[in-house]
Amino acid sequence: MSLTSYPHIADHVRDAIREGQPAILHIDRSHADQHRGRSTDDLPTKRGYDRDEYPPAMSREGGESADVRYVKSSENRAAGASMGGRLRGYCNGQAFRLKVAKPSGAGARPTGTATPAPDGDEPVSYANCAAARAAGAAPLTTGDPGYAAHLDRDGDGIACEN
Repeated sequence: MSLTSYPHIADHVRDAIREGQPAILHIDRSHADQHRGRSTDDLPTKRGYDRDEYPPAMSREGGESADVRYVKSSENRAAGASMGGRLRGYCNGQAFRLKVAKPSGAGARPTGTATPAPDGDEPVSYANCAAARAAGAAPLTTGDPGYAAHLDRDGDGIACEN
């Protein structure tokens, strides 16, 4: 899913992860309605807007402690359809992340993809950014497996961004 087309969703993902929400998520489609209800029931609907939740309702991490914000319905639904399409071939339990890259240039918006993440609880580390790029993990944000301060030259919470 290219988050370039969904700038408000990209901002939400990035902000939520920065505030402590998990970067690695796990598909749990069977409980999506329950998770969505737990995260949005206390927020009133708003004409023209959806209540976007991160972590998404279709993830095991979604639900009561999700970060929720209003996003234009058209953007939220298109982003959800894109994410669903990107993850369609994967089963419940598959780890994934919504990867949002640092914006480049004045006025640029975050970009990124929905990517299956490695399975298992093995710690991930990279000696340098070349190794992170070779593994397809760059850029890394705070909370991503393999993120380390020595990879984040400017200390902005995003490592190996260039």
